[in-house]
Formats: sequence, structure tokens, C-alpha cells
Amino acid sequence: MEKLGIIGGTGPESTLAYYRQLNYGYQKRLSCQDVFPSMTIESINIYEMLRGIEQQDWHGTVRLLAAAVDHLKGAGATFATLSAITPHIVFDKLQKVSSLPMTSMLQLTAQCCVNCQYQRPLLLGTSFTMANNFFTNTLVEAGIDVRLPNPAQQAFVGAKIMNELEKGQFKDSTKDQLINLINEIRGTDGIDSVILGCTELPMLIKPQDIQEPVLDPMQIHIQYLLDRMTSHISNNE
Repeated sequence: MEKLGIIGGTGPESTLAYYRQLNYGYQKRLSCQDVFPSMTIESINIYEMLRGIEQQDWHGTVRLLAAAVDHLKGAGATFATLSAITPHIVFDKLQKVSSLPMTSMLQLTAQCCVNCQYQRPLLLGTSFTMANNFFTNTLVEAGIDVRLPNPAQQAFVGAKIMNELEKGQFKDSTKDQLINLINEIRGTDGIDSVILGCTELPMLIKPQDIQEPVLDPMQIHIQYLLDRMTSHISNNE
């Protein structure tokens, strides 16, 4: 039987969203109200991880995450997952040393773009996600012409995520500013979809808030995890 291990705390709001949606999504998949899945969470210090990324200490960042995976394995997990996009900056390195199998949220999102025939998505995320190429490269490798905010817009979005969303602050004024930013980019650089490339962004911006289709990597990822968590039940039917 599969048991999921979640590397959480990166940040706490998205960890809570994963835990809540996986539990109730599991119930819905099984059409049963008196069952929850077996899973475990290893919560790390997001600020320690971010310091490692800021200093480009890839070895130290991988060591931090790999140790979390080892703890999850020790708790009986059979596969592990990251619960945020930013740590995917070292996903390829982590996957090579991980003691449990893992799946990239970025690759799942790129495949969703291909399946939906989205060619020019706008990618929003943390400063790390937008300034580095780990997410954009995954999309480009799938044949997608990804768009990014300009440097000033990136700084604004990144600051709002770190100073508000990561701390559980979801303000209507920030929501309006982000929607206006998307509208501005639409007018200058044609886009056909929007990737909310930070697991906290969908808690603030909803699909009905903007004109373009919204891709939520966290939801894409959660559906994949639910598929895997319930696969043994389907196989036993």
C-alpha cells in the first residue's frame, strides 16, 4: 500500500492546503466519509531553505531536503513530494539522491499545458521562480513559449508572496494589484493562459478573476498524488 510523505513548511499555508485537500480528495475518490489516507509530513524551516537558495548553496539545500525525505521514509512513506515550487530549483539533484521516488510538479504542469494546447502562458511565482530558469526550462523543453513579468513586476509579485502570502495574509488590495498586473501584461505581451507558479497564489487569485485559463500547479499535483494514493484500490477492484 502506498503511503505519501510530504516535505512541508515551504510555506505553512501550502502545506495546510495539501494536507486538507489530500484528505478530503481521498474521501471523495473513494466515495466514503469514514476513511482518510495514511501520510506523514516532515516540516522544514523555509527560511533555512531560502538562505541556501539565495547563496546558491545547492549541495546544502539538497542535503536539507534529502534529510527530510529520509525522515519520511523512516516514518513509513513509500513515495515523497515537495509541497512548494521554489524547492524544485534543486529537484533534479534531489531526485538523484532521494531515498524515495518523487515526481516533479513542474513536469506535470508542462504536460498539462501541452494537453490543453496552451502555447504562451504567463508564469507568476516567487522571485526565485521567475528569476531562475528551472520552471521556464521545463516549459520550454515541452515546446511552450512561456512569458514572464518584467523585472519591476517580478520584484512586486515576489515581495507580495514573501511578505504577505507566505505569512497567511491574503489581502483584497493585493489581489486587485495582481489582477491589474496580469491585465497590463496581457495588453503588451499576448498570453493565452496564466500559471500561478507559487502554491499560495491560488489562495488569492481564482480562475474567475481573470480572462485567461488558469493553471494551478498545486491542483495538478494534488490530482496526480490522489491518483497514486488510490491506485492500489483501483487495482484491487
